[in-house]
Amino acid sequence: MTDISFHRAGLSLREARARLTAVRDGATRLTVLDALGLALGALLVAIIAYRALRETGQTNSYAALADAFLHGRTSVSACFDIDCVTKNGVGYVIFPPFPAALAMPFVAVFGVGFKGFVLLGLALAALSLWFWRQIARGAGLDDRTFAWFAGAILVASPLYYVTIRADGVWFFAQCVAFMLMSGALWAALVRGSALLAGAFMAAAFLTRQMTILAAPAIFLMLAREGESLLTIDRARVKAAALFAAPILAALGLYFAYNAARFGSPLDTGYTLLIGRQTGSIMDLRLNEHGAFSSAYVVQNLFYLLVQGFHVDFTGPKALTLGALDPFGSSLLAASPWLLLLLAAKADRRMIGAALAAAAIAGVTLFYHSNGFSQYNAQRYALDWLPLALVFLPGALKAAHGAVTRGLILYAGGLNLAAMVVLQLTRG
Repeated sequence: MTDISFHRAGLSLREARARLTAVRDGATRLTVLDALGLALGALLVAIIAYRALRETGQTNSYAALADAFLHGRTSVSACFDIDCVTKNGVGYVIFPPFPAALAMPFVAVFGVGFKGFVLLGLALAALSLWFWRQIARGAGLDDRTFAWFAGAILVASPLYYVTIRADGVWFFAQCVAFMLMSGALWAALVRGSALLAGAFMAAAFLTRQMTILAAPAIFLMLAREGESLLTIDRARVKAAALFAAPILAALGLYFAYNAARFGSPLDTGYTLLIGRQTGSIMDLRLNEHGAFSSAYVVQNLFYLLVQGFHVDFTGPKALTLGALDPFGSSLLAASPWLLLLLAAKADRRMIGAALAAAAIAGVTLFYHSNGFSQYNAQRYALDWLPLALVFLPGALKAAHGAVTRGLILYAGGLNLAAMVVLQLTRG
């Protein structure tokens, strides 16, 4: 019977055996890569857990701001990082307020010295992966491939670095914003809820201001497949109103928050950073060029797309392990699996996401900091990266399994290498 089947398929017995051997060898290769991926992922998550156990508290200014909110203030009595400002002798955390509101229950119980931000960041990452599981399931991604998708997000993207550094105010904010952006996409693509998607977007804006530029792309994802975008009917108007309402409320809240702190709805307090004489790279830039300038574009562009993983070797013979580049590695060098998106099917949702991502990335190219200090990451990309991840399940289904696994393993390996170098050179 088997010989007849091979004959009908136009295969000789020798050719059929060769094909069966190739299939068996391919399956074995994928199984080995799966085992390597599981081991690497477990090790990298264990490193996060180890760092969480070593968290000391009083390093994240959102704890101070949460404590201020609990006492009915917008000002802080103490600050734990360099980007706090003083106006009229009063200290302020200049960053948007939502992460502090999220931390309030923990600060209420454990005090301003709360030292669980890394674990909280890991919990937020887990919630993000739950959102992506639902999105990937809707895209028809099987469980085995999703495990690699989840690994790419957690341990082979900039999310890994901000999670392990969530005890710092900047990094914790990005853990929160990534979760909220993921939630907005889940609400739009899985739940089809304009109000819920808008609420997630509102909270994301109150965490990272640039995420508001993603709102049009996420609203586009609420449209049903095949539905004309030019159609304006009662259902479309209602969806737009439900989506916009929480975002507009968040804008009003943020303007009121700024006015209460600095006397003007549009004054975020960032200009008060200018004039500091610490001698740091960022202060030198701020003092000469301001927060936004075309002077920053070339370097920011190279680090976003081109710059590779770089460690300095010092000493007279350049043989002593030095420091990692604090400006980081480019997104494509650190997470080359993103190139798999080239295999994704282009449609109007992808075009909208690409335009929103380009707008967010384009604005930050003019910003004085690209995420400094960071290592093997471009963490500002997290403001728009969820828009790209929407299309990764389709790309993973189209890509070769071994190639996918190899790229993700490589990216995770770079994160492991970065952690080892940092431990050896920074402690």
